[in-house]
Amino acid sequence: MADSPSSDFIQTGKLPVADLPVDPLNDDLWLKIEAFQFDNPEDDLSFNARLARKNGWKSDYAIRVVEEYKRFVYLAMRADHEVTPSDDVDQAWHLHLTYSKNYWDEFCKNVLEMPLHHGPTKGGKQEAEKYWEQYQRTLDSYKAISGDEAPNDIWPSPRDRFADVSAMRRINGAQNWVIRKPSIQQFRIIRWGALVVGIAFVVAGYPWVAVCAGAFWIMCSAVMTREEKLATRRYQEDGNLTMLAGGYIMTEGLRGDGLGRHDGHGGGEGGGCGGCGGG
Repeated sequence: MADSPSSDFIQTGKLPVADLPVDPLNDDLWLKIEAFQFDNPEDDLSFNARLARKNGWKSDYAIRVVEEYKRFVYLAMRADHEVTPSDDVDQAWHLHLTYSKNYWDEFCKNVLEMPLHHGPTKGGKQEAEKYWEQYQRTLDSYKAISGDEAPNDIWPSPRDRFADVSAMRRINGAQNWVIRKPSIQQFRIIRWGALVVGIAFVVAGYPWVAVCAGAFWIMCSAVMTREEKLATRRYQEDGNLTMLAGGYIMTEGLRGDGLGRHDGHGGGEGGGCGGCGGG
């Protein structure tokens, strides 16, 4: 594998995708995947409801994610390359794996007629490059097979798919509040706004208010420094720091691009979950 993303991707933002003479509507495999039930419809807590509860999603969004998971599995079987799911699709895959009898004995054995494995990335720059390119190839093949772009709320760009993957955490909503952080860029705006306000109050003859504004400016600077250090550490853990330095990752407020791949392996910290070997 080369030390940097392929020239095709750098120049066009896309990777070559072979013609895929696949018609899902006339393919028995897709019809079986589409009709497959992940659980007993009479269960008090259905697969879709459990997926929504675990991720804090609305039920209609969880239903859409499950449909996209089925499309991902079909891609794994029919695309001429290995594939990587989006994070939301990967959550459906993770949950399905916990229904172990349903997944292995019914889905893989009877529907796919072959095993479909999921494993963690090895981490590091090379794995990050592979996952980045593989995820883009998956998006391109999605369009090649379905004729439509993958819905971007479920299948985001590689940048958003793999940004800050090592910062992901499980949170108990009964014990913790979750408040969205301002971006580094927003902190910069707030900090300089505080400086301007402080100067204005000095000119207006209110030095003590200016002191408060100055203290707020110092606090914002300290927070920015800490967040920048944490971002650098995440890039190191995710294997993205070298990519950032090489200009392969576009950034916005120090939020990095991501990188993805699947080879029957994938996922976890450092590169994003991915991969299923099909066919």
